[in-house]
Amino acid sequence: ECSSPFDYCDIVTSTTHKSLRGPRGGIIFYRKGLKPRKRASCPFQADENEQYDFEERINFAVFPSLQGGPHNNHIAALAVSLKQVASPEYKAYMHQVKRNAQALAAALLRRKCRLVTGGTDNHLILWDLRPLSLT
Repeated sequence: ECSSPFDYCDIVTSTTHKSLRGPRGGIIFYRKGLKPRKRASCPFQADENEQYDFEERINFAVFPSLQGGPHNNHIAALAVSLKQVASPEYKAYMHQVKRNAQALAAALLRRKCRLVTGGTDNHLILWDLRPLSLT
């Protein structure tokens, strides 16, 4: 199982239509509220009451050029897919997806195919097709 990016990142982006199995689109999560105080050894200290300021900048960057008006059917479909992601069935599904990817990687390696990372730890396989003169 992968670590949550929310533990390490101030901004997390994802598609909604691939592994999440939702409607075609993307989603942006960002931190809000007070920035945490850093250790004394950290050169980048947050002021005592310094707030994260991502919301306005992200909204300005995506609206209206990348984001249009709301589509209620799209919002409802996304809500359903996010609810499904929180279920034990989805977790089992993703474990099977990873096992399938590992089985495919092993089969390719048995056939002397070159995988850039030598295998896979998740649902992605990076197959180097250059030896087959494919780019």
